[in-house]
Amino acid sequence: MKSKRFWRFVNEAGDDNAELLLYGAIASQSWYDDDVTPRQFNDDLKECGGKNLTVRINSPGGDVFAAQAIYTMLKGYSGKKTMHIDGMCASAATIIACAGDSVEMPRNALYMIHNPASFLIGGYDEQGLAKLQKALASTKETILNVYAERCHKTTDELAQMMDDETWMTADQALENGFIDAIDEDYQVTASLNDNMLIVNNISCPCHMKNRAQLEKIINKGEKNMDDKTLASKLAALLGLNPQNANKDADELKRIAELKALKNGNVYTDAMIDRAISDGRTADDVAPYIEAVAGVQSPSDQALASVRTMIMEQMQSGSEQVTPVPKTGMPQNQAAVKKAQDIEDVVNAANRLRGAK
Repeated sequence: MKSKRFWRFVNEAGDDNAELLLYGAIASQSWYDDDVTPRQFNDDLKECGGKNLTVRINSPGGDVFAAQAIYTMLKGYSGKKTMHIDGMCASAATIIACAGDSVEMPRNALYMIHNPASFLIGGYDEQGLAKLQKALASTKETILNVYAERCHKTTDELAQMMDDETWMTADQALENGFIDAIDEDYQVTASLNDNMLIVNNISCPCHMKNRAQLEKIINKGEKNMDDKTLASKLAALLGLNPQNANKDADELKRIAELKALKNGNVYTDAMIDRAISDGRTADDVAPYIEAVAGVQSPSDQALASVRTMIMEQMQSGSEQVTPVPKTGMPQNQAAVKKAQDIEDVVNAANRLRGAK
C-alpha cells in the first residue's frame, strides 16, 4: 500500500507565488517509500520555478532525517521563502522552519524544541545502547547547527533549551530568534485533552516532558484574545459583515443621541424627527433646538406657518454642499449662510416669545 505524502504544493500557473503545506506529522514511512522519495519532493519544489514560496506549517514534528533533507532543499531554493506557522511548529518541524528567509508566527501559536529521541524494539546490550546514545548526540549536534545559524543564542544555551523541552509563545520565539515577526491577524486554537494535543484541527499524541509549561501557554493564549478578535469571531458566528456591523452600531448611536434631545416641544421633536430621516446628527440640530427652546405649541395657522419656516431654515442651513465662490465673495460662504439661517430661527422664536 502506497503511503500518502505529508506535504502538498499549491503552484498555480500564472501566479507569482506558490505555497507548500506541511500539515501533520513528518512521516518517515512516506518519505522513504518506494514511490514517494526525497527526489519527488525536490522535483515538486523545482516546479515552483523560483517563485516566492510560502511554507505553511502546522506539525508536531516527526522524522528528523526527513526534516533535515527538506531543510537542505529549501535552503537551496532560489525564490524568497516565507515560513508561516499556522498552528504548531514542534520538534523536527522547527528544523524546516529555520530554512525560511523570514518566519511569521501568530501570537497564540506554539513553538517547541527538544532533544531527538529513538524508539527501541528488541534487545540491546551495553554496546548497542552506547552506539544509539552516540547517534542521538550526533543528531542533536546537527540540529543545534541549524538553530545556531538562525537564533541569537549560543549552542550551549540552545542545548539547554532542548534538554528542558522548551515550549515557546510567539513573543518568546521572537526574543530567542526562532521567528522574525508576529502575525496579529491569524488566529490559532489549541487544546490539550489527556495526551492528545489539537492545534487548528491537527491532532497528535503528545507525551511531553514539560506538560505544565505547555498548558500555561495554551491557557494564556485563550485569555489574551483581544476585543477586536472576539468581535470578529462573534460576527463570523452570526454571519455578519464586521464592517456593516460597525456601520449599524454607528447608526444606532446617531439615532439614540438625537432621540435623547426630545423634550416634548413640538418644534424640537419635529426637528429631531426630520434630522433622523435626513441622516443629521445631534450636533447638526443643536443650534436650532436652542433657538426654539421655550416656544409653545402653535395655537393657530400663523404659528404653524412659523414652524414650517423653521423646518425649511434648518434644512437649508444643514446642506453640506459648498457653492463655488464668486469673485469678491467669502470662501466660507456656506458657514456664513448657516449662521444667518440660525439667526433667522432665533429671531422667529423670539417673536413667538414676545421679545422685541
